[in-house]
Amino acid sequence: MSQSKMSNTSSKWRWGRRRRSCRLRLSFNNNLPSLPEELLEVILVRLPVKSLLRFRCVQNSWSTLVQNPTFIAKHLCHHQTKTKNPSILVEGLDKNENPQYLLQSHPDRGGGVRIVDFKGDSMGLLITIRAVTNMYACINGIICIAGSYCAFGFDQNSNDYKVVQVVEHRKKSAENSITRYCNFFYVYSLRADSWTQIFGTPVQHNNIKLHSRRNEIFFNGVHHWIGSLNSEPGDSYDHHIIMSFDMSREVFQIIRFPDMFFPNKTLAVFNDCLACIVYGINGYIDIWVMREYGVEDSWTKQLVVEHLLGIQRPLQILWNEEILLVDEKKTLVLYNIGSQEIKILQRTGYPKIFMPTQAFFYVESLVSFTGGDMFES
Repeated sequence: MSQSKMSNTSSKWRWGRRRRSCRLRLSFNNNLPSLPEELLEVILVRLPVKSLLRFRCVQNSWSTLVQNPTFIAKHLCHHQTKTKNPSILVEGLDKNENPQYLLQSHPDRGGGVRIVDFKGDSMGLLITIRAVTNMYACINGIICIAGSYCAFGFDQNSNDYKVVQVVEHRKKSAENSITRYCNFFYVYSLRADSWTQIFGTPVQHNNIKLHSRRNEIFFNGVHHWIGSLNSEPGDSYDHHIIMSFDMSREVFQIIRFPDMFFPNKTLAVFNDCLACIVYGINGYIDIWVMREYGVEDSWTKQLVVEHLLGIQRPLQILWNEEILLVDEKKTLVLYNIGSQEIKILQRTGYPKIFMPTQAFFYVESLVSFTGGDMFES
């Protein structure tokens, strides 16, 4: 048989196979197996977001289910509680001190690091980047990035997302040249689409200087900052405190640290308690936990780690088992609390010059919101 005839025969065979395949696919799509709605929901709620978005094209009923608020809430709850190893979203600075963001997938499973570029439209984020920005929170799969000092949280009682805008005023005293701080707070409610100023707060009148935004955490519906208190005229800002804001009650509270004299602190969550990681230059780490939230006498030193030489600072406690750290080479490392082993995370995919500054747990979700017309007012 000539080569041209063989080629024609082969082409006809491939085309015939494709036609049969198309008929099979069409037949399958028109006769999808009918499953009870409850069973279908149990199956779909376990799937990742990317798969669910693809499945919207399969059937109208599937598309309706994926967009149903009740299903979205169940999907989020399942992946927040059943996913043992959520991804870690890390913010850092490049050589020009511009913010960079990395997504570490399941670090304890040896997952690689890949760059997440928030400056373009490829990520499809809800918040558009305009200028120099910082990451302030990651809640229910929604990432808050802003160019000014703020807090982002979720009010579970009213199913409402809120942003707290912090306006800091500084005034230098003519008598002793001491700079005094006065903070004003404005709360934006997505549900109400409006801003409200919070008056008469203790943090406004007690003259608190807020520390770096990288020392804050959202826990149990409450946002927490680290600050310094200057209660008397002429005092220096050396009384470290935690300033908290309850997103539901819209109330501020001041929480004092236990008696410690070390300035280097990072807020975290450990064993479902508000925690403070204290670290020093001699390679030690102490973890303090507040066993009863809001009760200052319940602070307890839970863990002491010694001889971690070469470590610059801790970023986060992961799953009550490991501590995410930054070493002197600006590399992300994991310290296992139980085995006391240190593992260097893979550097694949991110720039050689990268200074990690903070880390958040990240779980993908179907959560989205509309509105926000007054957000930029």
